[in-house]
Amino acid sequence: MRLRKARLSDVEPICSLINGYAQKSLMLPRTTFHLFENIRDFTVAVANESENVLGCGALHFYGEELAEIRSIAVDESQAGRGIGRSLVQALISEAESYRLKRLCVFTLVPEFFGKIGFTLVDRLSLPEKLFLECVYCPKINNCDEIAMVLNLEAVDCRRDVTGNPVETGAFDNIRQGWPK
Repeated sequence: MRLRKARLSDVEPICSLINGYAQKSLMLPRTTFHLFENIRDFTVAVANESENVLGCGALHFYGEELAEIRSIAVDESQAGRGIGRSLVQALISEAESYRLKRLCVFTLVPEFFGKIGFTLVDRLSLPEKLFLECVYCPKINNCDEIAMVLNLEAVDCRRDVTGNPVETGAFDNIRQGWPK
């Protein structure tokens, strides 16, 4: 498995992954139009030999200081292999390269993000997300997602929550060309 920035040809498999989870009410559905419009936000995990998309995730910017990690989805046949964690770590690394101060995530699996260093917050502490995205969500009055934040200024994102170094070699191939 390797990570790379998404290509236009990845839109259909990304859409299939996300909407598979959306059918189970675990994610919000996405259209191919939305994905084409936001393809530059996405990083994908692909099989080395076939380039098949095994997982995806996006880094969506709200301004100079805040971005959201969203649309983390892994092919169910690949669950438990660390693909989701690798995608999140790559997106954190990308956020660091842009010198962002905070990352947020709205999730149904806070335990996963908690292990990476995200902490629970009141969703009202993220007005950028609420006023730019949530107001258009069909679940706005019935949201079951949990808001979490990672403070990039206070955390060494190259270490996991136990303080052990995180392998960064998996991210090197997608870091090339990112702003310094």
